[in-house]
Amino acid sequence: MFNNTTMYRCTRIGAALVLWVAGPNTHAVPLGHFPLCEPSAARLIECPDDPSRRCLLIADNEIRDRLFFFQLGQAGSVLGGQRELALVKSNGDAMVISDVEALVRSDDDRIVVFGSHSRNNKCQKRKNRRRFAQLSPDAAGVWSGQRNQSSSIRCKRLFNRQVRRDDFLAVRICRLIQLKEDLADAVEQAFERGTIPAPAAEDLCNEITPYNAEGAVVVPSGSRSNLWVGLRSPLWPDAIDGAGVRRYAILLRQPERDRYRFDAVALIDLGGHGVRELEFHDDTVWVISGPAGDVVGGGFALWRFPAGALVPGTAIHPIRVDALPASAEGLAISGANAYVVIDGVADQAHHRCSTPAGLLILPQSAGLQPP
Repeated sequence: MFNNTTMYRCTRIGAALVLWVAGPNTHAVPLGHFPLCEPSAARLIECPDDPSRRCLLIADNEIRDRLFFFQLGQAGSVLGGQRELALVKSNGDAMVISDVEALVRSDDDRIVVFGSHSRNNKCQKRKNRRRFAQLSPDAAGVWSGQRNQSSSIRCKRLFNRQVRRDDFLAVRICRLIQLKEDLADAVEQAFERGTIPAPAAEDLCNEITPYNAEGAVVVPSGSRSNLWVGLRSPLWPDAIDGAGVRRYAILLRQPERDRYRFDAVALIDLGGHGVRELEFHDDTVWVISGPAGDVVGGGFALWRFPAGALVPGTAIHPIRVDALPASAEGLAISGANAYVVIDGVADQAHHRCSTPAGLLILPQSAGLQPP
């Protein structure tokens, strides 16, 4: 399924690395082995066992108690040796965060691990998904720190009172999220009462597209930095000049690192798709887009926009760099390469990956000139 015959075009415009990939049929190489089958987020870090080296840190949204890392070679290649990092609370107890979809390096060099805060495919709420943690690694390969439990996904919980009163866009976004959650509650209750079968619950939940956060990024802004969370769903519908409806993805600013509550909203035009990953590099915010619901097909693409454009209350119109393979879920960028991780399929019954995880490395090529 995978090969390494991909061709790339890369160039630099200003200070930002612009990556041109070979389109939706671009192939990845296999990454790791079982139990790492369904990677969902990536970040570059100093290796826990050797801070002088760089490692690619990866989350798997089906693995609840650990992360994975791979050491990078001198030229940015990913070396063999899949290794694991256990997630542990500060008191030494095991930590569980389900459906991890974002990894963020915070201001104090800790890694913030975000659960998606979403529901399962039958619209059932899952407490373990509504968690995030701020972790620091030790030399023994154990990551420990504070785990935070978020409450229900309701307006009064997600946005502070001042925002709910004064910010017109945030109020409307809040009401949209509330409506989606109310509809999802109805499906959940009908399924658990036995009123509708599992396939019907799955279809209805996929049509509703309730709250699902799959990206997060820390962006410097003057003397401080802001943590923004990107939603895969819901999307924000907005009439544009009477010419129809343009659907925006939603970005939410989280001012407190230890509380899942937001004080500002921005919108981003990803061609009618949601956020699958966010990354910051060279004063640029990079985005992977993908379908808001579970559908087969395209919509996966790489986008970029200047970090200064990420202003509360605005609609961002990023540059679409190029298409990415289906199920591109994680992105990490260094000065030389961009690493895109591709979701596979786990076969838990046989302890294998029926479709292996994939990795696409997009190198900067100094020999290519801007078009």
